[in-house]
Amino acid sequence: MNQRYSPSDVVDILRSNNHTEINNVTVFLYRSFKPIIASHIFKQGGNYDDAKDIFQEVIIIFFRQVRHLKFEAKSLKEMEGYFIQIANNKWLKKKEADGRRFRREQEYLTQKNVYTQEPISSAIIENEEENSFLPNILERLGEPCRSILMAYYGEDLSIKDIALRFNLGNPDAVKVRKFRCLEKLKTLLLKP
Repeated sequence: MNQRYSPSDVVDILRSNNHTEINNVTVFLYRSFKPIIASHIFKQGGNYDDAKDIFQEVIIIFFRQVRHLKFEAKSLKEMEGYFIQIANNKWLKKKEADGRRFRREQEYLTQKNVYTQEPISSAIIENEEENSFLPNILERLGEPCRSILMAYYGEDLSIKDIALRFNLGNPDAVKVRKFRCLEKLKTLLLKP
């Protein structure tokens, strides 16, 4: 079946309830525009799965636009441009979301690696405590850092218990805050 449809035929059929014709038009759209969209996505650095997913989204959006009377085309070239525009928007949103996800994962991994180095940070606090230098440093550290670090290292409270005691939200937020407090403490310790 290599039937061709004009843009007005596509619109009319998609707005009808003739499921057989709608299926035929869908096949026509796939055959006509999927290779074009795939090529566009490949040029943008995407792979076959990306192209397939993006094209599925384009078809869904296109069908919605046609059914809600928001699309009219005079030529197949105009329809092709419309498909490419939708695909490009979807691709950019996907890349943006992937970038945010990648940055969150990298931040998490970096923080996780820092958290595993806590004995070093603990050793710094213990060494400073032995020198009776700690009260001065902790005073300069300020709140809530002083309380968080003292609760964690001095009282051996868990991150969860610290979150509850100081009403700091979830344990992940406390981990991040504790990390920042340790960074601040290291800075203070390294100052002459």
